[in-house]
Amino acid sequence: MGIWQGIAGGGEKGESPLKTAKRELYEETKIKNDNGFISLSSITTIPAANIHGIIWGKEIIMVPEFSFGACVFQENIEIGKEHDKYLWLNLKEASKKVKYDSNRSALWELDYRLKNKQSKKEINKNKTTILSYLRK
Repeated sequence: MGIWQGIAGGGEKGESPLKTAKRELYEETKIKNDNGFISLSSITTIPAANIHGIIWGKEIIMVPEFSFGACVFQENIEIGKEHDKYLWLNLKEASKKVKYDSNRSALWELDYRLKNKQSKKEINKNKTTILSYLRK
C-alpha cells in the first residue's frame, strides 16, 4: 500500500486478539511467538470497507483494532511477502513515518509504559478503566 504502519492483521475464527498478534508477528517477521507481549490500552475501530481483500458482509461495518508491544531480541528480521522494508526507529521518528493516528497512539503508549516501567497490573487497570468508560 506504500505506507508505514505497525505489524497488523485480522483474527481468524475463535482467535483472541493476543493470539492474532503473535501469529501475525510470526507470519510477517518470522519472530517466534514465545517473546513477551504487552497488551496496550490503545484501541480503535477501522471501517471494514478499508480492509483490503476481506469480505465482511452487510452487518459488519466497523472492525476493532487492538495494539500490542512485542519484545524482540534480534536486530535483523526476515520480513514476509506483504512488506518490502522495515526500520527500527525511536518514538519521534516512528511517529513521523506512520500513516495512521492509531499507530501513533499505540507507539506513544508503549514508549510511556516502557520508560515508566509499568507493571502488567497497572496496564490492565488502565485498560479496564477505559473499557468501563466506553460502556457507559
